Amino acid sequence: MTVDPNTKSIQTHIYQEPKQGNVCCGDSYYVKETDDYFLCAVADGLGSGEQARAASVAVTDVAKAHHHLDVDEIISKCNKATRHTRGAAVAILKIDKKHNEFHYTNVGNIRFYLYSPEGKLTYPLPIQGFLSGKIQKFRTQTFPYDSGSQF
Repeated sequence: MTVDPNTKSIQTHIYQEPKQGNVCCGDSYYVKETDDYFLCAVADGLGSGEQARAASVAVTDVAKAHHHLDVDEIISKCNKATRHTRGAAVAILKIDKKHNEFHYTNVGNIRFYLYSPEGKLTYPLPIQGFLSGKIQKFRTQTFPYDSGSQF
């Protein structure tokens, strides 16, 4: 992710491919940018193939429908959406452009690194587990966001 200085918009670059032998990928993502915020939700459905895809798509569908909410509310709704699926590892990032900060929450094995233009590394600690509809506590962390940072 980088910010284009000409448009002030956040550029994303994504690569996705199914595992060998599968017709679909068990990973999904959703990206939404407005004048006020940038949201990125990434989901890794447990296992592979169609059932993994169903779990990850359940997460990104929620993010798409509720992108305007804060990350605590989004991940809670994502957890409910995975109730009748295999489950998914999930990471949600929301950059608040007006306050120059970002909010991050995740459950599972998705790693997140943010590098500021000065080279400072921010690495929010992940929570073990996965979303499956079971009641659990989430942790949202808030950090300063410098324009031009990359994650």
